[in-house]
Amino acid sequence: MGVSMTTAADVALVGGMTIESRPAMAVRARFGRAALPRVSIENGQGVQVFLVLENTWPAALLGKISGFRSLQQNWNSYGSPPPSESAIRHAISFVALMEDQDPRPRVLPVSGGGIQFEWSRGERELELEFLPDGSAEFLKVPDRESVLEEGNIDSLGRVEIEKLFSWLTNTET
Repeated sequence: MGVSMTTAADVALVGGMTIESRPAMAVRARFGRAALPRVSIENGQGVQVFLVLENTWPAALLGKISGFRSLQQNWNSYGSPPPSESAIRHAISFVALMEDQDPRPRVLPVSGGGIQFEWSRGERELELEFLPDGSAEFLKVPDRESVLEEGNIDSLGRVEIEKLFSWLTNTET
């Protein structure tokens, strides 16, 4: 699912929804790259502010996650509700914390109304799921023969993300 953006009006079509973006103010990101906060008005309903990323894989993920809003009840043919608005908002906030050099995840809606991020490196696998209530859980799979580690994530900031990715990319336990 792509995001098509017109240059004149800053209007995008994401998953069948028209999104109008208006520049707010320019700021410098903490890693020296320019970022531009945008105010988005989706179908005239509410306002959401997020960083517009350069043409990178995190930007593509934002479009994909926003597109989950168009899923209907029973989207998986097993009666599942679509991802909740809370799960979508938290997933978008998570992507906004990610950096280009972070491992690229696979992102998909899950039954029950959540959104799951998945990574694999060698035998290691990492899953992060945003539940319908907005809370997050993780699952670490060191290899096929080890004990799984799972838990809740109370606060998901850059430090926690770096810990998870460090575990994923490091061969130590």
